[in-house]
Amino acid sequence: MIMLTKFQVKNFKKFNDNLVFDLSKKGDYDFNEEVIRNNNINFALIYGSNGSGKSNLGLAIFDILFHTTDQSSIFFIPPSLYENYLYGNGILDDRAEFIYNFLLNNYNIEYRYVKKDFDNLIEEEFKVDGKTLIYMNREKKYKEINIPEGDFLKTDKFFETNLSLLKYIFNNTISETEVLDIFFDFIHKMNWLRSLQRNNYMGYSLNNRSVTDSILNVNDIENLNISSEEKERKYNENLKELEFFLTESGIKLNLIQKEEEGKRQIYAKFKVSEKQEKLIKLLNIASSGTLALLVFYIFYMRLEKNSLLFIDEFDAFYHFKLTKFIIKKLKANKNVQVILTTHSTNLMDNELLRPDCYFIIKDNKIKNLPELTDKELREEHNIEKLFKSGAFDE
Repeated sequence: MIMLTKFQVKNFKKFNDNLVFDLSKKGDYDFNEEVIRNNNINFALIYGSNGSGKSNLGLAIFDILFHTTDQSSIFFIPPSLYENYLYGNGILDDRAEFIYNFLLNNYNIEYRYVKKDFDNLIEEEFKVDGKTLIYMNREKKYKEINIPEGDFLKTDKFFETNLSLLKYIFNNTISETEVLDIFFDFIHKMNWLRSLQRNNYMGYSLNNRSVTDSILNVNDIENLNISSEEKERKYNENLKELEFFLTESGIKLNLIQKEEEGKRQIYAKFKVSEKQEKLIKLLNIASSGTLALLVFYIFYMRLEKNSLLFIDEFDAFYHFKLTKFIIKKLKANKNVQVILTTHSTNLMDNELLRPDCYFIIKDNKIKNLPELTDKELREEHNIEKLFKSGAFDE
């Protein structure tokens, strides 16, 4: 099982100095152990003032998707998010550097690359246990391939392209390097989501399907070679799962689904009188919070297909009880690494997570709570109260 253990970025957006996000800095706690995997932090909640870099950190981590995946199938974000790519528009340096460290069983993987813009890769290096397997420097027109796949790969015209050498090898050879396969599988399953203002995402593609089609799983069901009655049964099963999820979250609705003019629709059913009921389309009556919850539900249904899930301002439209419900849902799946950003200090609760899961980003640094105090943090401590009293101010 592969997971991200450390991420570093320099000269990207507001990060002028090297920012180190270290998920290996776990504390010695014996509660909420499900948020730790392979001695690394598997669930992180990031705090910081407006403009501190919470959102930019997510964009930096997911920058890797631009040159290692098929962009057209994974992106639904405004291009403006990656404008002003370099710190100060390159006033200090004309390139940004990204370093990812992963743990795969007993292997330590490091992937480092340098860019001048989101689509201008100039250097990359892939190492396993300190040994360089793949290296490329486009400016020097130099490459190094120390894996079996390199023996049969034609790279004569490689430097005439703007491709990643890693991706070029992965797409054009029969893989013999398991570590590389698992690395790309992790990258392809990374997902970034932001519900603020509009639902933007990077990673798992919804293929332009509507919220309703995604919830009911229309495409998959319609492609099944089964009877109409069996399809209807599956649609109703999917609807019941949504209804149960909403009830768990505190939203009680009586839902039905049906086909209208060739499209599936979800309705909320209301009793008007003893003999009369009224149907209203769910999306027509959903508040901004419920809409954000529905989009989260779509990703939650596919949570096991994720490797790393980053949700920016995940609780922007939610009541604090609902945010705790979502965290409990997410942390129940240990196979998915989760990073959330928030402003809600009421989530600083040892009953929910633990001190080493809470990170504060400030002044181009990000550290978890135990790193920010000499005080021993115990399970019975009220860490929200400590935070508000300034106990974690450096």
